[in-house]
Amino acid sequence: MRKPAKKNFAYSQKLMAIMQMRQWMASGATPLDMVRWIRKEYAGAKDDDTRRHLGLMMCAAMSAADSMSARHVAEKCAAMFSLPLLKGMSAGESAMIEMAAMHGCGDIDWTENFNPYFAKSCRLPSAASPAATVVKALTASDHTNILTVDRRNSVYFMRDSNGDSWLIAVNNCCSDMLVDEEPICGEAPLYFTESTHFVSPVWIVRQVANILDYILTRIGYPPIRISKRVIFQGSGANLINESDYRENGMWRDVDVITLDKTKVKPFPAPAIPVVDIDRYPSGNEQEVSAMLYLSVMATAEVIEGFDVRKHGDMTPEVIGELCRKSCVFPPDNWEILMEYDDEEQ
Repeated sequence: MRKPAKKNFAYSQKLMAIMQMRQWMASGATPLDMVRWIRKEYAGAKDDDTRRHLGLMMCAAMSAADSMSARHVAEKCAAMFSLPLLKGMSAGESAMIEMAAMHGCGDIDWTENFNPYFAKSCRLPSAASPAATVVKALTASDHTNILTVDRRNSVYFMRDSNGDSWLIAVNNCCSDMLVDEEPICGEAPLYFTESTHFVSPVWIVRQVANILDYILTRIGYPPIRISKRVIFQGSGANLINESDYRENGMWRDVDVITLDKTKVKPFPAPAIPVVDIDRYPSGNEQEVSAMLYLSVMATAEVIEGFDVRKHGDMTPEVIGELCRKSCVFPPDNWEILMEYDDEEQ
């Protein structure tokens, strides 16, 4: 059985331990694998500093699972280790910032320690203002805090004051739609109207989320939960067989709302800037948030080079190749993070 080399997560690794935890997860480990490993190490820890270091890593690992229950467990874990959860940030990000203070690291130097190629070489597209269809669902102060990720398919990124990150796809269809989320011969699934058809916006937002999560994981960014939402904002929008997909669980990971037919608020909490100098009291917080911003813009850079609608599922292999073509080139030598269990050699 392959396991992470203990030296990569040790107290002596400081902030690099979280980065390498995320990269181990990129190689196929699950949050549960990581929690089990940390618990074993915690049981053998000899001093309070080491235990706190491992406890903060456990908070980050727990927050990596994409479910509300995992988020609650991460928050409970944070309370256990007296980790302050910062407004607008996940338990993983809060853990990294606390570790920076604990280890006396000062400002985090992402360009030197985490992924210099990515941080220095990725071109950043200009962040276009979101379409008026998004703005009408927000207050005037909110919409300036939304980043455009996929112009072709109206996909946007925002972060709210609860600490959730959102990818939102907006659809303008104003007629009856027959929903079909089943891929056709490896191609993207389609929705059908009386006169035309178009690629499922639920499928699109999932693919964009896969790209963003790939980039965040490969650069070692602390775990965050990316919530996904599709807004049908047209006055005549009607999803004919909507109930089928709500009942069979195929929309389990995506909130689907029609603005004119539901009283669900488009966004549960106000949007906040991804990077806001005035809001952050420490350089560490600003450095972490800036790297999230850069990752969202890198996702936009990757997507500018192709149309998500014309591709099949965004697997890690496909995303890796697209990243290389777009000069977003995360490292792929994960073998250096691993070692054979001594008992099995």
